[in-house]
Amino acid sequence: MRRPLFLGPFVIALVFAAPVAAASSSAPPRVSGVVNLNTGTPEQLQMLPGVKEKAVAEIVAHRAKQPFTRPEELVKVKGFSKKRYERIKPYISVHGDSTIRMAEKVAEKVVRKAVRSARKKPRKNP
Repeated sequence: MRRPLFLGPFVIALVFAAPVAAASSSAPPRVSGVVNLNTGTPEQLQMLPGVKEKAVAEIVAHRAKQPFTRPEELVKVKGFSKKRYERIKPYISVHGDSTIRMAEKVAEKVVRKAVRSARKKPRKNP
């Protein structure tokens, strides 16, 4: 008895798509709290989702010239689009203290990974 060819790819796509969709929609936030764009340290700014060293340097350079008066002004900084701003909007402010910190589960995961890598023995080159 022959199986229809169209059923195989459909089943494979369904099997692989379900975990990806579940992981992306239910992923817990990596950070909690907010960072003040005007007074936050580079380390605090780098905790923002998707913000790397280059973007942090651009924020620091911009605020040195002119402090932020509204969070929306972040889109004026080189490398920040409206889409990127919308992603980090819940974690930024221009007034008050910076309270940003890594989520506990994420912090535990980072520590475990660092401990594992420190325990690994260096490989000898042949």
